[in-house]
Amino acid sequence: MEEILSQVSSACRELGVDFYLVGAVARDYHLSRDESYTPKRITADIDVVVVVADEKQFIALKEQLISKGEFRQHNEPIKLIYKDGFELDLLPCGAIEENGETRLTNPKVFVLDMPGFALLNELAVNVQWSENVNARVCPLEGIVLLKLLAWDNRQERTKDLFDIDTIIKLYFDNHSSEVYDTYYDVLVNNDSKNPDYTTVVCAEVIGIKLRAILKPDAALRERVINILEKDERPFWSDMLRGLKS
Repeated sequence: MEEILSQVSSACRELGVDFYLVGAVARDYHLSRDESYTPKRITADIDVVVVVADEKQFIALKEQLISKGEFRQHNEPIKLIYKDGFELDLLPCGAIEENGETRLTNPKVFVLDMPGFALLNELAVNVQWSENVNARVCPLEGIVLLKLLAWDNRQERTKDLFDIDTIIKLYFDNHSSEVYDTYYDVLVNNDSKNPDYTTVVCAEVIGIKLRAILKPDAALRERVINILEKDERPFWSDMLRGLKS
């Protein structure tokens, strides 16, 4: 993986393109800091959000990677195949989007409906993957946002629901200091005798953070509220309470 990230980093730097990691790699980076967590699924791809001006710049980025000799084009416009079959998904956002949607035309028409990528770009955290490889990673609450939207688009994707539940349940182990220092009022306002006390607290904290992330986009905030309201999943009402607070 470090080899792929090194080449992506180099190509993005040469073209002046911001990028950050999402998907399973980002999820597992955060959750693996909990010793009890082991990845539940083996991923054969890397999902990278790239902030581009237009399709021309997006194509230039793919061509730059292919020119290095270890990537080849897939029949999907957003996908490249690494030398050993590993998949690299390049997810464009930024000025290329129109109304939260990215429409590609080369080599075929492809529409990516995933608003939220651009909002999360400024919140991605720096990670040193190896001595020579640095790549930013989507924060956990951002991963929850993206998985809510992905599930809303394709509700047969039950893996998104599983990941959201896992993140909520392990969030305290990753953010306990922050919860105590910054969200003490949430701790106080919830029932400490509840066996799911810390999980409820963390779901509400995630909701509060989603509120801050979505502040610049009222329409997307309303969409997320509707997603949380229409499905009675465990702890979604707690996230909703934080989002609406």
